[in-house]
Amino acid sequence: MQQVSNEIRVRYADPAVNAVLSAIGDQTMPVSRHFSQSEDFFLQLEGEYTVPHLPVHHDVRVPVPSQDYLSTVVRIAEQVARLAPQVLEGLTYFFDPAEILRPCFFQVFRVAPERGGTEGVHH
Repeated sequence: MQQVSNEIRVRYADPAVNAVLSAIGDQTMPVSRHFSQSEDFFLQLEGEYTVPHLPVHHDVRVPVPSQDYLSTVVRIAEQVARLAPQVLEGLTYFFDPAEILRPCFFQVFRVAPERGGTEGVHH
């Protein structure tokens, strides 16, 4: 993701990951919110899941991830969609080569400009 002059440019969005996300309905599953002793936030879900290994090294000049990486992100998204669909509901995936260990998800909100204000500027 590159931010230039108040815009975020999404370079690569994977159709397989986004198909998993778009299939999520409005169902919610029970989750509880917690903090670890080191103040890391986490959700406790009703079932077990496995977070597969994501590669540590990636050439940040390569704008498209490998198929192995994308398969892993699909598996993670499928598990979260099954156990806590509300976490991913309405989101879209994109690949940021600089954030290989953190799959990126976003949702676009359109906000009407305030009278006499500038669109997109909120305090």
